[in-house]
Amino acid sequence: MGGEYGGGVLMALETAPVRKQGFFTSLVHIGTPAGVLVPVALVTLLTTYLPEGAYDAWAWRLPFLLSIVLIGVGIFIRLRISESPEFAAARAQRQVVKVPIRRVLATYPGTAVLSILAKIAESGLFNIYYVVIYYVVAIAIAFVTTTLGLPRTPILIAVLIGCLVECFTLPLFGRLSDRVGRRPVYIGGIVFQILLAVPLFLMLETGDFWLTTLALTLGLAVGHGSLYGAQGALFANLYPVELRYTGLSLTQQVGATLGGGLAPLLGASLLDLGHGGWGYLLVYVFGVAVLSGLATLGLKRGESRDSLTQSFPVVDASVREGVA
Repeated sequence: MGGEYGGGVLMALETAPVRKQGFFTSLVHIGTPAGVLVPVALVTLLTTYLPEGAYDAWAWRLPFLLSIVLIGVGIFIRLRISESPEFAAARAQRQVVKVPIRRVLATYPGTAVLSILAKIAESGLFNIYYVVIYYVVAIAIAFVTTTLGLPRTPILIAVLIGCLVECFTLPLFGRLSDRVGRRPVYIGGIVFQILLAVPLFLMLETGDFWLTTLALTLGLAVGHGSLYGAQGALFANLYPVELRYTGLSLTQQVGATLGGGLAPLLGASLLDLGHGGWGYLLVYVFGVAVLSGLATLGLKRGESRDSLTQSFPVVDASVREGVA
């Protein structure tokens, strides 16, 4: 879900039926909650059931050793994968660009900026509320364990439940974006996150396991799931096929850095500034949500379900429908 995000989404998008792009790209996004679910679950099991001190002494190596399986899967895929029919057709028509990043910035600067700003809410709010991917620590977990003094394991279990449910809601929101549009689903998710912000922290403050689980599940499976489910097709369709990989990756990497990359630092600082209170954090959440929501309104091209034929007549649509 990091450096290869663009390629994974585009392989799904460019081999999917045109009117099911949202659904198939959302399947790729399951890698994020599953990528939290699997390691956090494994670490939780190891720290819970092994003798005290065993995890720090030697058991922390086990998750890394198990990742050898993922390396094998990755090699297997790379040895057998081919270009998508859409890109192959563009290459046959000599539409390949040698320095695509230059073309993206020169031809679509506004689109690039708007998509990056739209991405900030999805990545930033995900990390503020729930999981800080890079450190496997959560702002919400830090809040309830440090500020409220509650035990860590039940909160981890609540996060795991939320991640598990999101694995199933992502394709539902992806399919919904195929039916009603990418932007309505994406903006609806942003509005939901704004409405959920105060109730979420109020539920966390109770210290009740089931209320905490409900709060994180609503945030992950509904709030973040709606944004993430529509995101792949929305951002990928902003660019023609010969620039799509670069444009989508630019949005992902810069937007995720400004949103998710900075959110843990800002979130922790704002909690400290509020002496454990979450008032300042809410201001940041609302500000990011409004900014990204307004930016999403400008992404009209990504809304097109038939972007190839309507916005970028580069490759004959029969290529896609043949795959369908």
